[in-house]
Amino acid sequence: MKTRAQFSLHSLARLAILHCEKGLVLAAILFLLASAILASRRETLPWTPEDLSRMAGAALKHVLATPPPEIQIVRYSEIVEESRRPVSGTSYAFRTPFDPPLWRTQKRLVPDVFPIWQLTASAGRGAFATSIPGARDEYGASPTRGERWVCVTGLIEQERQTEAFREALWQTSYHDIQRDRPDYAYFRVERAEVGPRRPEAELPWVRQNVRQMFLRQQSWPRDGGELVDRRYLPPERGGISLVFPLGPLADREWGPEVCHPRIPLQLAALSARPNASRRATADYSSHGQDALEEPECLLFRYFDYDIEPGKAYRYRVRLLLANPNYGFAAHCLEDESSAKTRYLETRWSEATAVVHVPQDTGVLAGPAKTWGARATVMMTRFLKSTGQVAFEEFRVRRGQLLDFAGRVLGARAARVQVAQVPFTTQGMSPQRSPAGRGEHSFKQPTTAPSRELPAGTQDVAYSSGMLLLDVRGGGRLPGPDRFTEPASLLLMDRLGNLVVRNELVDLPAYRSYQRAEGPPGNTYVERKSAPRGRGT
Repeated sequence: MKTRAQFSLHSLARLAILHCEKGLVLAAILFLLASAILASRRETLPWTPEDLSRMAGAALKHVLATPPPEIQIVRYSEIVEESRRPVSGTSYAFRTPFDPPLWRTQKRLVPDVFPIWQLTASAGRGAFATSIPGARDEYGASPTRGERWVCVTGLIEQERQTEAFREALWQTSYHDIQRDRPDYAYFRVERAEVGPRRPEAELPWVRQNVRQMFLRQQSWPRDGGELVDRRYLPPERGGISLVFPLGPLADREWGPEVCHPRIPLQLAALSARPNASRRATADYSSHGQDALEEPECLLFRYFDYDIEPGKAYRYRVRLLLANPNYGFAAHCLEDESSAKTRYLETRWSEATAVVHVPQDTGVLAGPAKTWGARATVMMTRFLKSTGQVAFEEFRVRRGQLLDFAGRVLGARAARVQVAQVPFTTQGMSPQRSPAGRGEHSFKQPTTAPSRELPAGTQDVAYSSGMLLLDVRGGGRLPGPDRFTEPASLLLMDRLGNLVVRNELVDLPAYRSYQRAEGPPGNTYVERKSAPRGRGT
């Protein structure tokens, strides 16, 4: 007879081992069925893969189109430099005066300044006295040295400038009678060397050392006086004058070339000269009528001694006036920055006309002869060492280079005042030379053998570099007086320019050299020399 089975732990473990895998498989099937049922009931996504691609492309374009952010660079070096600067008191100054006036104040303005106008320039040369103590030549005269110069003159609009200061400063509430007037402190000069093929727009302006020119006065034993009325001279300031003093000219007197045509000369100085003409005195007599009136213009004059013969220059000038507002309190000025500037500068003046420095060797035309196209010329040579002029006559012919080696015979001659005859090509009409007379012959300059010269003599080379192209004149004129036709010489200089010298134009200067014999002065040389190794 069967009995009821008894449950035990052993039987339960066995049952679990036999049916465990079936239970796990059943649980997995149930989980998958539940997941499938839940997935079928879930909502679908609102976008497609194409939408995702389009949105990604738009985002990429936006990123590429967006500019990069600005990088702020901190300049620590500038911050350090700024921290080292001293603190300015202008930022902490009181803008309102402690005791303001009861009525409305008018502040100081900056006056207008006007440049020099009608600037002119002229070249010259001469002998200056030297300050060598005890030095005398064999005739007891003081030694001299040669100087070349360009004198630049112009007009300072004194009346107009004073009126500008009056309008800007005199009606203000802070008027200073000591400062509110034109005070010319300094000036600047620029020079440009003019070339034959250099356009005016490309002139190389170079600043001149004005103080160096003033230091040249230290070597002068005296000055040359003054020809201009003192009313037309601006006052000196700090040893600098806007009217450069005249040098100790020893071979002649200064003339109107050191003054502007609109500035009168002193009548006493002009009439004291033995060779002053009545016409020259009358030209300036009309200016003496308004001697008590304030002059409309003042004179500006500057001498440039650092020049070279044969060159051409142009000049321009700028004035510096003391700033009347310099150092004034800020509440007194319309423009507070004007208190920081010491000087008021004018604009550059209009440039002068081209001034040509004459060559040291000159040619003066003398008589001519019709046969053989021959002529006589006076060659002059400025000696820089002494300021004297050596001269000598030469017989020349067409086609000859006017370069000669002259020999000074001594140091005895007369002080002559030679008229400055400028080169000109007026009336030049060269024609073709007749057959058989247009041949030119040239010879290379030969070096002169060295020789010992007697005491008191020196070699002088007349090197003009000019070529005598043609000779006209010298023929006999009709009449019983046996006069001859005045000679005309056609020359070509070193630069290829044509120059005409006429016997009548050069006659005063030519005769002054012919009469220069006797008392000490310009150098006397041997006359009527034949050409020496220069052409045939």
